[in-house]
Amino acid sequence: MAKANNDGAMDLPFIVKPFNIFLLFLAEVAVLHIIFIAIPPFRLRKTSLAVVQYIVLLLAVLGLVSAISNARQQVAQNLFNFSKPNVEFEFRSLRSRIDDYSAPGLACMTFVRSPASPPAAEFDRTQHDYDEACQWFKQIASSVPRDLPPDNADISLNSLPPQPHFSGHEADGFVQRFKESLDEYNRAAEHRRFLEQASRRSDAEEFFVILLPLSVSLALALQFTKVTADTWFKPS
Repeated sequence: MAKANNDGAMDLPFIVKPFNIFLLFLAEVAVLHIIFIAIPPFRLRKTSLAVVQYIVLLLAVLGLVSAISNARQQVAQNLFNFSKPNVEFEFRSLRSRIDDYSAPGLACMTFVRSPASPPAAEFDRTQHDYDEACQWFKQIASSVPRDLPPDNADISLNSLPPQPHFSGHEADGFVQRFKESLDEYNRAAEHRRFLEQASRRSDAEEFFVILLPLSVSLALALQFTKVTADTWFKPS
């Protein structure tokens, strides 16, 4: 919509300059008064006035659509800006959990037999499950990026190494807590992507927003003409 001036720089289009729209409004008022009031054959009658009123209302609806689009875009942009720390926090929480579970101490733990230890079969099974979980989290640690993915992309569980199957439930708790952190991050990232999309206008909305000054000026000019005809010429 912008046009280049003599220096090659882009200038604002006619319809976004207030003074131009005001002049256009005055011209519309003058032309409509001449056509629909000054010329007797075209003078507005009661039926014509009703038609004009419906046209004004339809133009007002176009303005409403544009206003809603502007409001949604503004609110979504503000929420998008505020959502960044939340996504970063959820990713850091996820990355911290992965690092904790892939380092010695939690999932990566070697048990030492003692008189209080469970029977050998159960002891070995538990140690095997922890070893499997430890190896899995080490693979996860190298698969998940250390920095926030670009464009707030999801980290799909299906894109990660296959989850091991445990014979008991002890090591499974680490996996479930990791999945909870992964889900929290993915939800935050999805919401941020939604806000980013909502802060943009579609081509149709762009058209209505650009059309808004013209539709409002025409609606007001028609309403002015209707008031003049209604007040001074007593339409039959």
